[in-house]
Amino acid sequence: MLRSAALADLKPQLVVLVLLDTCVNCLSITTMSSPLHTAILPCNFTLLPGDINLRELNVVWTRWTMPVAQYIGGKVTSGLRFSLREDRLKSGDASLHLSPVSMEDEGQYLCQVRYRTEKMDIEVNLTVRAPPQVHATIRTATHGSQGVVNCSATGFYPEGIKIAIQQDRETLKSESPSARRELDGTFSASSIYTFNWTTRDKELFICEVSHPALKQPIRRDARADSSILLLTNAVPGVKSVVICLSHRTQESVSKIIWRQGDTIVLIDNPNILMTVDGHMSVMSRYPLHPRVAKSRCPVRSTMNLDVLKRKLCNT
Repeated sequence: MLRSAALADLKPQLVVLVLLDTCVNCLSITTMSSPLHTAILPCNFTLLPGDINLRELNVVWTRWTMPVAQYIGGKVTSGLRFSLREDRLKSGDASLHLSPVSMEDEGQYLCQVRYRTEKMDIEVNLTVRAPPQVHATIRTATHGSQGVVNCSATGFYPEGIKIAIQQDRETLKSESPSARRELDGTFSASSIYTFNWTTRDKELFICEVSHPALKQPIRRDARADSSILLLTNAVPGVKSVVICLSHRTQESVSKIIWRQGDTIVLIDNPNILMTVDGHMSVMSRYPLHPRVAKSRCPVRSTMNLDVLKRKLCNT
């Protein structure tokens, strides 16, 4: 007589959740997807009484009625990524091994075990989950007085995801953005938040991402890196002052060079400001005449004559 055996240990490198369904021989298995991961679809049986004669044992695994692996007449045949362990069959283990796992492997599988006149069927539903990779950045918007927090999530499956942007325990934005499907079957999505440098602390934002593949949300810090901003209240036809400001500079800066096209129009000794966290900000002023349309201000270091930062400053 064939009997379903209790589910045994699954591969420790997999995050696998096995749920008993309402029908006795129906199982649901959830696995995290990765090129290195193997999904094990359990099919265990016990033959009473006596040992198993493998030549009288038939095992067939099918997916949507199409065979993917089988053991018939003492021989194993299987697909490219599917396999049965012949050395485990004698102990009643007819589990299907699938490696690597892809998103397209989701679905219902059927394990059919036949021994002489005895038979047993087990249905297994495979659900694939891929956790997101989360990145958080801050950049300068077109207006020098504005910054943009960008929270992005890539490589996740299934599609649904939630992204929240926070600061000082305050949720500034929370949404379930539209996801884009990538060539490997996973999804990517992003959320942005625009803020004013002058009214909000620019040092730290939190990007929090929730997804069904995660036990807990992923949190990433977004900090402003060294960046060159152009601040101006220029009025057409009137002399104005343009301010070139470099935030969070970590090396000493001796000169800020202003250019119009390829022509140097000003070499300035910048004002240096030290922030409470030990970072420096440097600032240079340039008198803008009505005919001057564009300038750019690369920052040079006393330690290295190469340009450390070079960004086009549109006025």
